[in-house]
Amino acid sequence: MPTRSQVIKAADVLGIGASGLCAIHCLVMPFVISALPFLGTGVSEEAVHWSLAGFVVTFCFMGILPGYFQHHKQRVLYPMLCGLTLVLLATFCLEEAMELPVITLGNALIIASHFLNRKYMSCCNDNCRA
Repeated sequence: MPTRSQVIKAADVLGIGASGLCAIHCLVMPFVISALPFLGTGVSEEAVHWSLAGFVVTFCFMGILPGYFQHHKQRVLYPMLCGLTLVLLATFCLEEAMELPVITLGNALIIASHFLNRKYMSCCNDNCRA
């Protein structure tokens, strides 16, 4: 059975993937939208946004928060909270012209937070003080 640290690290990896996928989605979407009439797809852009935002939030709560409760390093929480705010703001409140730069910055902050969390989780396991 995996340890709590292994579960948190796995959630961090999934969170990095979800945030990266979200950023890639936003960067590629203008090209995909132009091809949709030729593909005949019926997938709602809103459903994709809800799904990606849900994955990003879920993996923050599954990876970063439990990790924080082990290492107590607030410098992991601040970029996560700022990043989540930007991702959710861009996804649900901003016009399309502002969405890409805001969501890209938000995802970058979340990815950085996941990497910091992994670093501090390793220190917790090695009993180091970073």
